[in-house]
Order: sequence, then C-alpha cells, then structure tokens
Amino acid sequence: MTFHEQPELDLVETLCGLARALRVTREADRRAAPGLDEGHLALLIDLHAGPRRIGDVAEMGNHELSTVSRRISRLVERGLVEKVAQDGDRRVQVATLTEAGRQTLKDVHDQRLELLEQAVSGWQSDEVATLHRLARRLTDQLNEPLEIRP
Repeated sequence: MTFHEQPELDLVETLCGLARALRVTREADRRAAPGLDEGHLALLIDLHAGPRRIGDVAEMGNHELSTVSRRISRLVERGLVEKVAQDGDRRVQVATLTEAGRQTLKDVHDQRLELLEQAVSGWQSDEVATLHRLARRLTDQLNEPLEIRP
C-alpha cells in the first residue's frame, strides 16, 4: 500500500489528531503522579513485573544506562522504588517498586482507564475490541525497525 491517495492521507491526519488527543492522558498522568514525566512512569511500568537489574531495564528500553540510573535515583528519592545490591555486589543494582510506587502506578492506571471509558462510552463492545486489535497491530508494527527514507 502506498500513501499517496486521499484515504491514506486522511488516515495520516487522523493518526496525527489521535496523537494530539493523547496529550490528555499525559495531563491526567501529571495529576495522578505529580512531578513524574513519561520516562519515570515507563520505568514504574517496567518494574511492575518485578525486581529488575538496572542494566537490564536500560537494555530493555534501549536507553542509556546513565539515563535510567538517574531516573531510578529520582524514583528512589521519592520513595517509589528501592535499590539493593544484587548478591552483595554493589556494582549490580536491582530496582523494585515500593508500596508507594505500586500505588502511584495504580493511580495513573485508574486515571487512564477513566479517560478511556469516557472516550468510548457510547461504543459497542465489538467496536472497542476492533479498536484494541487494530491499535495493538499498529503499535507492534511501529515498534519494529522501519526504514525511513530521506
């Protein structure tokens, strides 16, 4: 499929509009977790699955270790994450969510869910399921390495 015809151009405009509309979720995130940006929230989400070595978190998100380390330290200062040395080796730090971190993540999730419920309140369940399936597919494709032509 090439994107040079009107329906495809309309889709691009619609997706750009969706991206702008999703800023509302960032505002809601700021209310639910004041002082945390998207990067901090992403780390909380990564740690929700359980304790992780900080180096693994950086690698998983394809981020610089120093950036992740700095963000984790900020989360530690706020009492949302704790760091411990792995097997007594101070060079290897493991990060885990604290109860406050789990609560912050729950608050953010609840806020996002409330916004989504409002947005699709008049939709049929099959429409929501279709949106979910197609949004997941598009997200998966966009997360794959894409060739960007000059």
